[in-house]
Amino acid sequence: MKILVLDTSAEFGGAALMEEETLRAQCRIRVTGTHSTGLWSILMFLLSQAGWDLEAVEAWAVCRGPGSFTGVRIGLATVKALALVTRKPVVAVSALEALASAWIYSPYLVCPLIDARKQEVYSAGYRSDPEGRLSRVLEEAHERPLQLAARLKEPAILVGSGAWLYRSLLKERLGNEALIPPEPHHPVSLQLLGAIACGRLHRGLTDSPRDLRPLYLRSPDAELKRPPAGTGERLP
Repeated sequence: MKILVLDTSAEFGGAALMEEETLRAQCRIRVTGTHSTGLWSILMFLLSQAGWDLEAVEAWAVCRGPGSFTGVRIGLATVKALALVTRKPVVAVSALEALASAWIYSPYLVCPLIDARKQEVYSAGYRSDPEGRLSRVLEEAHERPLQLAARLKEPAILVGSGAWLYRSLLKERLGNEALIPPEPHHPVSLQLLGAIACGRLHRGLTDSPRDLRPLYLRSPDAELKRPPAGTGERLP
């Protein structure tokens, strides 16, 4: 099965082409604006280099967040349009799950943390069994790094952009129980996103393109600044 994978949920995103769980091509890029600029060119370049066209793609995989509100919407809108036009199946995958899936054979609790700005993170906790099946054991949350640290009662692998950004703070609070890998392990892997999607496709677990929804975990900034109904007040 040929799958096109797209992740625009964070500053460092990109696209990939996969056959089953094998990576055929990928393009990773760090943007300072939004991923909408040049996104279509990247997709066309990857397809041409692999000798594919849009009709050759048999399924679409996309990161549904959490992450940048604008970035997540760009990725979902792009895949939604492609899926509707080509009538090929689509799978949306959580960035938190993708980060944790890199450590499925670890005996430790795995806690992905994604930078949510404003000194906050998106977080969750996962544990795997001896067969490599991943289960979420700490609910997805939007919190401060030390709030997550207070919830941990055992050593944990802390991974993701939030873990790297707040590594000193987490190490100070948790000591040797904070297991933080080197920097290259913290971006979301396009190949792992695609592998998760591939497994779901084979089990018939697809998403309706019309019903694709972002995983935000908190309200958008514009919504947070909106005054209560009937007050007529404007917040700064």
